[in-house]
Amino acid sequence: MSDLDTRNRIVDKASEHFLKFGFSRVTMSDIATELGMSKKTVYTYFPSKEDLLAAMMDGMHQEIAGKIDSLVADQDMDFIQKILLLLDASAEYHTKINSHFLLDIQKSAPEIGKICDKFRGEHLPTVVSRLVEEGIQKNIFRKDIDKELVILMYIGAFQFLLQPERLSQLPFTARQILQAIGKIMLEGILTVDGRDRMAFLGDETILMTY
Repeated sequence: MSDLDTRNRIVDKASEHFLKFGFSRVTMSDIATELGMSKKTVYTYFPSKEDLLAAMMDGMHQEIAGKIDSLVADQDMDFIQKILLLLDASAEYHTKINSHFLLDIQKSAPEIGKICDKFRGEHLPTVVSRLVEEGIQKNIFRKDIDKELVILMYIGAFQFLLQPERLSQLPFTARQILQAIGKIMLEGILTVDGRDRMAFLGDETILMTY
């Protein structure tokens, strides 16, 4: 077995245990025992448990970023289907990297927690911006909207509701929140009658100003 294979085996087993039991509760000895190798061997590839966590998170970030970037770049895919698949991919990631795990590493490995925050903070705006641009170009989103404001609204909703501290206190899963954000912000909350009433009152308000 090559060094790369051994390294990947260690990362895979660590990922399994960290996500199942929590980063703070798993020891390097636990991982070595599960793999049937010595703790010294594990430390040869990863000098600390934090290094192992960093390798795990880097792999997961590359995987989700690759999947999302591939979807965003596909200009032949139906745009609505693309949004649904992107929401599903994001939900899958947040289900795997749940709020309790993130809170654990923020407390036990704060430097790695900052890396996770940085990844979300840097990747999300780019994805949302490209989607809004495409939606306008394909006549799915209205052209009279303030593009920059819409981007900020989407990013704000995601970042506010998916913060680990807040998510751990809400009676909703990350998947439910992402689905709700997509549905409400794309379809709105007004019924057809509500939209007609809004349009009517808007016209009445304009007339009253003259």
